[in-house]
Amino acid sequence: METQTLRILLIVVTYQLKKIEATVSEGRPKEGGVRLMGWSSSNSGRVEVYHSGAWGTVCDDGWSLTNANVVCKQLGYPDGASTWEESAYFGKGEGPILLDDVTCTGRERYLADCENDGWYYNNCDHNEDVGVRCIPPESYYPRLVNGSRWYEGRVEVWIFDHWEGVCSYNFYHNEARTVCKQLGYKDVEHIFDPALFGDNFDLVTSVYFDCDTHDKSLSNCDQHQRPNIECEATAVRCLQTDESLSRGAIFGISLAILTFFILCVVTCVTLDRNSDQRNRTSSPNVVFINGTESSSRQRSDSSRLSSGRYRQLSNIDNGPVPPSYYDAVFGPLYNQNLDPIDPSTQHSA
Repeated sequence: METQTLRILLIVVTYQLKKIEATVSEGRPKEGGVRLMGWSSSNSGRVEVYHSGAWGTVCDDGWSLTNANVVCKQLGYPDGASTWEESAYFGKGEGPILLDDVTCTGRERYLADCENDGWYYNNCDHNEDVGVRCIPPESYYPRLVNGSRWYEGRVEVWIFDHWEGVCSYNFYHNEARTVCKQLGYKDVEHIFDPALFGDNFDLVTSVYFDCDTHDKSLSNCDQHQRPNIECEATAVRCLQTDESLSRGAIFGISLAILTFFILCVVTCVTLDRNSDQRNRTSSPNVVFINGTESSSRQRSDSSRLSSGRYRQLSNIDNGPVPPSYYDAVFGPLYNQNLDPIDPSTQHSA
């Protein structure tokens, strides 16, 4: 009983600590986070990166549309960028120039993961600050923000030209499942207390969604004007799709299965060979027919043999077998009384 009570207390304390941590860190950017500045539209602007407690700009040297796509997808725009702008098109930034000579492959989740010269290393000034234009998604396209993993976080949706948090009013399993499916995941795994991902999000949708089990997009759900009540932005964790299993993991599992199969085959062959070897080298079960054991008077102890025909006993065939060498040579020489006889008078056994 005491153990169960302590366990419950531990869960409660852990939950409260997480809430405190989220409250303290709310509004604080994440290391490597990006934002767009200097433009009236939220989907376009100067690229800025957060590093070591400060925002800084990115130099346009070696910039490409692939780089711009990584920035926009990190910001939650599923279709990436339409174009990018050089030479401080969206205005000069302030503070440090954090990255230069950035080269992305397009597979990176974060701009900071792309190849670059290193933090603060550059040969630029703010006249070369780079900017991007992201492609706005369809209305009510969702994204997950502030999560420690890409498949969890506070739910926000794109409305006209900006992101808004989804009101937790009437946000249940069907609505959460629709968000996850629209983002490409298999299902929803958990609906969180919004406080875990920052609950001071001022801009929250004025509508609420009513989805059924078959909806695959929030735009397909019924939208209703929410009551004039205070509500928080909701948060979810999605269940990853089967395809999220990496190629490396698939290769490793396949290799393990193949290795196990090979070991089974080798083990079976080895056991079969050992069994066959034991059958051929072990002493046979012998029964003597019409013969007697020779006496030490006739032979030395080191060569004591038995007279008479014998056959090896077998579980497969207990029938007659040809006489052995000793049966053929010594068997006729002795009778049961161990008296020598003339071999020429004996018939073949």
